[in-house]
Amino acid sequence: MESESDATLKTIYLKFLTREETADVKKNNFRCIRDVQEWATKKYQIHFWNQKLLFNGKVLKNDYKNLFDLFRENPNDSGTLTFQVLAAKTPFKVKVLETNESKFVELEVTEDNRVLQVKEKLARVKPDFPISYMVLCDYADPYTPLQDDRTLESLGVEPRHRLELRKIIKFEITVQNKAENTIARASFTFPVSYRDSRTIDDVMKKEIFVSMKLPKKTKYYLDLERGIRGSDRISKNDTDLSTALYLYRAGELPYILKIP
Repeated sequence: MESESDATLKTIYLKFLTREETADVKKNNFRCIRDVQEWATKKYQIHFWNQKLLFNGKVLKNDYKNLFDLFRENPNDSGTLTFQVLAAKTPFKVKVLETNESKFVELEVTEDNRVLQVKEKLARVKPDFPISYMVLCDYADPYTPLQDDRTLESLGVEPRHRLELRKIIKFEITVQNKAENTIARASFTFPVSYRDSRTIDDVMKKEIFVSMKLPKKTKYYLDLERGIRGSDRISKNDTDLSTALYLYRAGELPYILKIP
């Protein structure tokens, strides 16, 4: 029989509320507490952040505690470490990038929160924009808006995940003929991020003109009678959308288009 000094760690024994499980250390290549949690995640679909492992009645706070060090501190002839597993949905924090990578809002969420609920939390912290002018995207895919009815779990959002806030800018279009009679009206919305380099001219000619089937020589100008803050700069065709959104936080830009 091995003495305690010669014993090696061979088996992890997990005690759940309704079941008990053993796992081979060598076969599963366990090295630290997180490895055990990841194993439980794969087998029982319990995310690691929803697990608390108790050893000798105390919660292990360091997920990266080395199992072999823990065993050397608590040796036994059976070569076993026994953990009690408590599983419950636990709030975690995500970062929402607001204007650049150094400016962000940290929110506490749960995996069953829907995207709309995250927007509501964000609106309480940053009331600059109404929820209707918010778009949330995954930082890794900033051009695909997250749908309001999706849960964070279904989108793969985990602790310390980064989201990007993209605000919506809305173009209110009035089309007039040479006699200045209004012949059409339309609205177009574009999600805008702090990295957005598209200019107003790009949006007009490549998006709005094409969608409304207007001639390329159509003239357009900002409806200054609407009293827009920063209109002297927004009215320039080479103004990018990020700047336009910063200058006019209400999110709506009224433009008059004149057909030649």
